[in-house]
Amino acid sequence: MHEGEMWEDKKGLMVAIRGGNVETVRGVVKIDEFGNAIGDVYIRKVTRSDGTAGQSVIKTYPDVSQFWTYDKTRS
Repeated sequence: MHEGEMWEDKKGLMVAIRGGNVETVRGVVKIDEFGNAIGDVYIRKVTRSDGTAGQSVIKTYPDVSQFWTYDKTRS
């Protein structure tokens, strides 16, 4: 396969990207119909254990999109 050949079917690529979930370091992310990521948002606090700073998740907001709590159908 030559460089660039795998991206010739751009519509097919976008269908594949939007049709699945992607496992990332921040958890599972999916793409909405607008091409934006939807994923969990974590609220963290810095904690100290044995003299070493770390992070603890104190709240998780699942499936946050660009609209979050807003109705995307409203203008």
